[in-house]
Amino acid sequence: MPFATSIYRKPTFTGLLLKWSSYVPKTYKISAISTMIYRAIKICSTFKLMTQEFDFIRKLAIQNGYPINFIESQIRSTLNRYYNYKYSQKPNSLTAAVLSAKKKEQAYVDIPYFDKTTEKLGKKLIKIAASVRPQLHVQPIPRPPPAISTFFSSKDKILIYLQSGVVYEISCQDCEATYIGKTLRQIQRRLHEHGQPSSPEQKSNTPTQTTSTSQNDL
Repeated sequence: MPFATSIYRKPTFTGLLLKWSSYVPKTYKISAISTMIYRAIKICSTFKLMTQEFDFIRKLAIQNGYPINFIESQIRSTLNRYYNYKYSQKPNSLTAAVLSAKKKEQAYVDIPYFDKTTEKLGKKLIKIAASVRPQLHVQPIPRPPPAISTFFSSKDKILIYLQSGVVYEISCQDCEATYIGKTLRQIQRRLHEHGQPSSPEQKSNTPTQTTSTSQNDL
């Protein structure tokens, strides 16, 4: 019996992809689909398994808002690109040396993404570079704006005495002795176990007090 291979997905697979409605360059959306198609071509050992995986990709992409025409276009283009490369005639050593000599210098330029305006700017940059330095090929890379969540903290800051998993230091007020330790529990609880008073009244009546500083464990 021949050995068959296909795509495996973990039980925790959520089916989420880059949404079609996401404000990102179209190349990101093309890559989101074409990578799954290419993986199916490489891993699926039979034509039947590959077509089953293509059906799954269609269903998954539609659930994430992708148009069926776009999905079919990516399946066709990825298949053509793969098989054209696989069965194309490989150049000999002389041809490869000529192609290597004619290879242009690459320069990558990050530009902010603003839909079609970014595409027009990228084409102008390529034309300007070609007229100034013909041996230089400029490749514009559109970058989408950062997510709104990056500008706001999603969690409240934890007070230092309520933090856990820290390295702490205790200094004695009667001498120059110090103690450095590490704890996975809350620093307040650990300092109390070292003898630090737990209430302000106890602190004021205690002749010898302990102080501490802590920092996140590296």
